This record gives sequence, C-alpha cells and structure tokens, in this order.
Amino acid sequence: MTFNWLKKAMGVVTPVAMQFVPPEFAGVAKTVYAGVMTAEAAGGTGATKLAKALHYATMALPEIVNVVEKMTSREVIDQEALKKALEHLASFMVQIHKAVGKRIG
Repeated sequence: MTFNWLKKAMGVVTPVAMQFVPPEFAGVAKTVYAGVMTAEAAGGTGATKLAKALHYATMALPEIVNVVEKMTSREVIDQEALKKALEHLASFMVQIHKAVGKRIG
C-alpha cells in the first residue's frame, strides 16, 4: 500500500511510533498516521479528532483489509474489530506524539 501523495502531504511518519509496527503493516500505519495528522490540523476536541482520523482510515479500509489478509493468510471476518484495532493504533500514535514533545536543540 503506497500513497505517494500521502508521503508528500504528510512528510515523514513519526519514526518512534513506526518502530513498533511490523514492516508488512507500515503502509497501513502510515495511512492511520496521516489520518491522525489531518484530524489534528482540522482541530476540535480529542474525541472529534479521533473520529476524523478514523473516518480517514475507514476510507482506506478495503485496502487495509487486503494488507491484513496478506499478512495473516486469513480472511478478515469482523471489520468492526479491525476498525477498533485501527482506533487503538491511532490512539497509540497520538500518545507517542504527545510523549515525545518538542524537539531538543
């Protein structure tokens, strides 16, 4: 899953968060992170931002399902559970981003 326009728009994905993601899942993680950054730029409450980020990831859900099925060699039978996993991934990325804070130097 490669989105060249996404790479140009979002720049480099948070390197710390991506260290926790299996390489096969990097495209999905980048998509979720782009949703988080898009929601952050739009502003609003934390709940509103999360909803916007998940909406962004949901638009790419068919491709995400394909990636997960290829990674696991299993069929995704519960898309709601997958959406919940994406929510956790988005929340994880936000928490890592908060933890890192400002640049040093």
